[in-house]
Amino acid sequence: TESHHRFAAELITSVTRGSKHWTFSDLQKMWDTLIPLIAKAMDVVSSETLHMWLACISWIVEDRDPRRFSRLIKAAKSSFLNGRTIFHDASNLFLLETIFCQFEWKYAEGLHQLLAEVSTNLNINYKNIRDKMGHIIITCPPVI
Repeated sequence: TESHHRFAAELITSVTRGSKHWTFSDLQKMWDTLIPLIAKAMDVVSSETLHMWLACISWIVEDRDPRRFSRLIKAAKSSFLNGRTIFHDASNLFLLETIFCQFEWKYAEGLHQLLAEVSTNLNINYKNIRDKMGHIIITCPPVI
């Protein structure tokens, strides 16, 4: 239900924001636990709960070092246009946009990779997916 999603999103946000000064091994343990939970949430996300998860991810990565989130980035990129449903593909694109726009210039290499993937898939059949890809190209910060 919506309350379960809200609780999980807020809990995950709190844990990850509190991990700022954790050791690498502690971070690895945290991501071992949280990545499957976030993936499961994105599998069952609905239009009513998507905004909660996007806010969660936005708060998680805001003003943080992208290197500490490599596992989250890898998990988010692995779901790029995996073809489950159009809604889930659009949700995953929202998630990627949220991550990369928050990191701004700090993760230029990853942004270039994302933009390259988006650019090669602009001929997809679904207008809302193409619109979301175009939005990513326009809104993600330009990096050289």
